[in-house]
Amino acid sequence: MVASSMPATPARLAGGAVGVLVAVGLMVGCAGEEPRVVEVFGTADSAELEVSVSTCNAEPAVSAAESSSEVRLTVRARQGRTGPECRDYALVRLDAPLGDRTVVDAASGEALEVLPPDG
Repeated sequence: MVASSMPATPARLAGGAVGVLVAVGLMVGCAGEEPRVVEVFGTADSAELEVSVSTCNAEPAVSAAESSSEVRLTVRARQGRTGPECRDYALVRLDAPLGDRTVVDAASGEALEVLPPDG
């Protein structure tokens, strides 16, 4: 541990608090919401899902935890904001075709309807 001889002034304390708030804001998005799945596109016979997420230019990564009855999707985003005005997309590869498994957004716990892919 290194000791500092600089006194803890209100300005220094406030600066440290701002740094923590900025870091937290970048982890969860400027709107303060956890990134979540908005829509899922795919078919029962496919092992790929196209996932729309509630982030805006945040380079999302979507992971899938699979069981015999459900596919639970978790969104991680490095930066950006969340909200309804902008969406990012990610492709998720499953270990097996979707079949009749339920797709769940891990952030909300809600079951999601799987829509047919565009085109």
